[in-house]
Order: sequence, then structure tokens, then C-alpha cells
Amino acid sequence: MIRAHIIRTAEVDEDLFASVVQYLQQFKGEVEFIAHQETFAMPEKKDKVIKMDDEDFDKAFPVMCEYNLQMPEASKSFKKELDFPSVGAYSWDKFFALIDKFRKKKKNALPSDSRPSDVRKSESYLVKPEDHVFILTYQGNIEKWFVGSEMHNGRNHFIHLLYWNHYLMSEPIYPVAYHVMSTILRNQTFGHYNEYMSLFHEKAKGCMMDLCLDKHDIILKMRTADICSVCMEAIQNKGVNQALLRQALQIFDHVRAQVLFRERFVHVPIFSSIRIDRRNGELIFPEMSNLVVKLNPLELTVYLFFIRHERGIILSYLPDYYDELLQIYQELQPSLDRDEAALRIADLTNPLSNSISEKISRIKSKLKNMLGEEIAASYVIAGPNGGLKKIGIARDLVEEII
Repeated sequence: MIRAHIIRTAEVDEDLFASVVQYLQQFKGEVEFIAHQETFAMPEKKDKVIKMDDEDFDKAFPVMCEYNLQMPEASKSFKKELDFPSVGAYSWDKFFALIDKFRKKKKNALPSDSRPSDVRKSESYLVKPEDHVFILTYQGNIEKWFVGSEMHNGRNHFIHLLYWNHYLMSEPIYPVAYHVMSTILRNQTFGHYNEYMSLFHEKAKGCMMDLCLDKHDIILKMRTADICSVCMEAIQNKGVNQALLRQALQIFDHVRAQVLFRERFVHVPIFSSIRIDRRNGELIFPEMSNLVVKLNPLELTVYLFFIRHERGIILSYLPDYYDELLQIYQELQPSLDRDEAALRIADLTNPLSNSISEKISRIKSKLKNMLGEEIAASYVIAGPNGGLKKIGIARDLVEEII
């Protein structure tokens, strides 16, 4: 089993971080993806100030046409929106220093006199020298790379979360997941940087070994999300771990499907059906290659309630639906003490509590991170302040799974 630990710098949005990890964890196989909740602050002093503009973004647009991707009407003024402020950037070693700090902190498990359950939990988060560690960040780096690996170690990596949407009609979780998996596959197969540097493609082929020195090559790389025949042969000659390769190709195929679905949606907005898996707390989108969005029991209770009230509900009227909400929640949590369940639903329906608004906001955030704002708009709970809140998707596209 290969273990990949995922951490973040302090400014990274918690919901986006959780969505990246949840997406990767859907794909079971040789690699186990482990999320850590600690955050790490970059030094106050930046190494450089950079501005992402003209040459970083402008070249992307003509390339879209070369790949038969027409920009949507809403995006014709897109280039006018690319006037980003100057941002601080760090040398790569600053990111790897945070990873080293994390590794030292997670080097040892709890003392042996701790409770067995605590020791087992601690050991699952233990970071071994052979484990991979990825730090996700909004911070810039002086080379303006999206992904970087420590050459002498090969198991420490950073991934930049910003700007992906200026190359792809996709949320960042998909290119990020792709690069996490391709980085692991490359390292586990070839080892040190010197072993695979000759395989890098300066001219993009739509392969995981594309350097993408011209950032617009990212469009081709992510729309293909594959491994070229030359690199596949090199991987096979190295005696690749077949279970690792299968998991990597599964993720690549799914990422490609997400990118292409969103491109097509711009021109022909065909919505996926949605299957609500009550047992596992999942919203499943079959036409999006069975994409999964996980909700906790209270979030799923709220979502099911609004699915069943197609015409919508005014939030101030929720106390009138206390019994219905309690019944849904108890069906989802049959082992939970009834009094505890009643307290949680009472808080949810309390007009003086912010609980229902928080649940609706978290559901919206999860859906937007996974589906994108345009597609998610038909699946989120939405409506004017003080007015009807409802889910817009046609109910003939909705299926509940018990």
C-alpha cells in the first residue's frame, strides 16, 4: 500500500480541500489518500512578487480553438477579467520546509499506554519516510509552476490551486487530482528525477509527461488526461505496479470525463440525473461518470426534504415541518438516540438558530466544488432571502436509493 498524505497552507479554503480529498478517496486501489486538518503558514517575507497576466493567460485562448473548443458567449469578455493583482511568491524550498515540519510532527504515534483506539487512529496518520506528502496552496512560486516535487527526496510535492479555471472549464479539484496521481505514478515507477527527466515532452502530446512550458498546453493535457505510447512502454519496461497503474488510469479517465462534460455543457446544457444514496450519504451523478458528492446525515436530511418539496419552502416555516425532518433524519441515523436526534432537528428548525442556513451553505459549497457553478445551480437549494427555497432540477431526473 502506498500512502499519500495531503495537507494545505493556511489560506486554502477548507471546503475545497475537503472536496479534493473526497474525490481522490473515491478511487480505491494501491494508493491510500489521507487528509490532515492541520494548516501551515508560509513565511511573511516573500521571495519575489509576480503578476499572472498577459503571457500566462492570453496564449490559452487561440489554443482552445485549435482543439475545436469554442469559447462560450459569456466568456468573450474573459480576457478583460484577467487583470490580477501582484502576488507574493516563494522559492520551492519554502514549501518543502513546511512538509519537513509536518513529517517531523507526524513521525511518531501516540505512546503505547494510550487507549488502543487512539493508538490505531494515530498510526493511520503516521507519516513514514516512504510516504508521499502533498501540500495544496494558493501561494505563488517563483517559477510559476502548478506542480513541483523535491528532487533529492521525490516524495515531497506542492500543488498550486489557483488559476486552473482560466485554462479549463473545470473546477480545480480535477486537474489537482490528476497531478497528485500522475506524480505518484511517475515517482513510484521511475524513482529519482534523473530516471524520468528524459521522458518529459517539451511539445505537448496530451501525456502525463508533458512539461506544459507553454501554459496553454494544459488544455490539451487535461482534455486527454492520458499516457502516450512511448511513456507507457517505458512504464511497462520498469515493471510498474499493475494495481497502481489501474488506479491511476481510473482517475485519469474520470478526470477527462469531467473536463469534457463541462465543455459540452457550455454548448448543450444537458443535466445529469441524480441518485441519492441514503445508506452511504452520497449524491451520485450517473451521466458524469458516477461522480459522487458526499453529505453528512444532517446535510442529507435537508437535501432530501427539499427534494421532496419541489415547489419550495420558506425557511421561517420550517418549524411546521419538524416531524417530517425528524423522521427523515431518524431513517438516515437509526442507531442514534431519539432524544439526541430530536435536539439536532430542533436546532435545525429553530428560527433563532443559523443551523439551516449553514447546512444549505455547506451543501452548496460541496456541489459547486464538484460540479462547477453553472451546473450546480440546478442542484443546490436556492431562493431569495425570505422567499421560497427550492432545488431546481426536474424530479424525473431524481432517484432515491434506500
